[in-house]
Amino acid sequence: MKNRKLIELIKYEVEKSVKTKWFIILNIVLLLGCIILNNMSEITKFTDMFSDEIYIDIVDNENLMYDDLVSAFSDEEYKDRVIVKRIEEFKYDEETYESNAATIEVLASEENGLNVKITTLEELNEDYYKVIEDVVIKNRNELLVNKIGVDEEKMEFLMSEPVIEEVIAGIDTEDLETKSTIQFISAYANLIILFLLMKNVQTQFMQEKISKSSEYVLTNINEKSYLLLKTFTVIIVFIIQAILLISYYLVGAVINQLINIGTLTIESTDILGINMDIVKMIGIQLILSVCSIFIQCLIQAAISSRTGNPKDGTNAMTILIVLNFAIYMYAASYGVGMNLSGNINSVLSVIPILSTYLIPVMIMYNSANTIQIVLAILLDILLIPITIKKCSKVVKNGILGHDTKEEV
Repeated sequence: MKNRKLIELIKYEVEKSVKTKWFIILNIVLLLGCIILNNMSEITKFTDMFSDEIYIDIVDNENLMYDDLVSAFSDEEYKDRVIVKRIEEFKYDEETYESNAATIEVLASEENGLNVKITTLEELNEDYYKVIEDVVIKNRNELLVNKIGVDEEKMEFLMSEPVIEEVIAGIDTEDLETKSTIQFISAYANLIILFLLMKNVQTQFMQEKISKSSEYVLTNINEKSYLLLKTFTVIIVFIIQAILLISYYLVGAVINQLINIGTLTIESTDILGINMDIVKMIGIQLILSVCSIFIQCLIQAAISSRTGNPKDGTNAMTILIVLNFAIYMYAASYGVGMNLSGNINSVLSVIPILSTYLIPVMIMYNSANTIQIVLAILLDILLIPITIKKCSKVVKNGILGHDTKEEV
């Protein structure tokens, strides 16, 4: 019966939170934002179709690359929007220089082969800049080939990056970059989510303390249920928002695929070959993060219920966030040569909250064994009921203003 009442209260609180006009407005903005971000290149191409003509003046008295620039900008993509002409000299005049103008000055150089200077009022369109850059590289290489007397094929070989294969026997280097990216994003996402949820928990408790509504609620449900009500409500609302955000991103991605359906290749649509080690790492990271965030939200709830001043609750939250960031920085230092298999690190990695940041990094470098991972997860899970029990007493004392020892 009590559980049923708690579930009904959580459902009511969640519905109340997601049916506000601000929640709806926020999600409309997020949906539009995801669609725009996923299709930014297409939007840019579309707007470029209506952009003004650009006039490019070229000062190239030695005829080092003028013809190649004219040829490059004669392509179908640019010929109606880019007008190229040669001038003898250039002198910048702030009053007469127009925003849709660009001037390229080309000079031979003993050191670099070519010195090129581009003058514009505003930043040059990225596509135009790439065309100019490609022409500069091509002509510079040709000048150096003629100067040094080396054929072009050998010159390209000399200027190419050396191939160095690094083999670290204890680490799966093939997926190290992917795992590192996942760990980095997960850690920062964990910090941001933790901050937002704890801030929300603090706000909920402070508002109910001021309105005295929490005292009324505690006459209908026990302190443990009340604590779970407030923390679960905040976390569920956040999970709903996260699911919606992922959905919006997928909508934007689908729209992007539909726009580019004619240019898709087998390689770009291949979703097979998922690495199970990466899936396992994400799963472990998710379990540890959820447990850690839940425990710290319970602690924040207990602190918020005890304080009459919002500043005190904020100070406590700041300490927890700084502690999490310090642990993350310690874990991140693994990547610069720390001993991953030391006894101290093995012990630290199974401690709740610390394990959220240490275990994923140790998995990444193959330094965490199965027992270590299972123990870290079990300790996190076991700490949850202990934290609920301890914090619920603190919450009741803080809200009602008396000690439970006085109760019969």
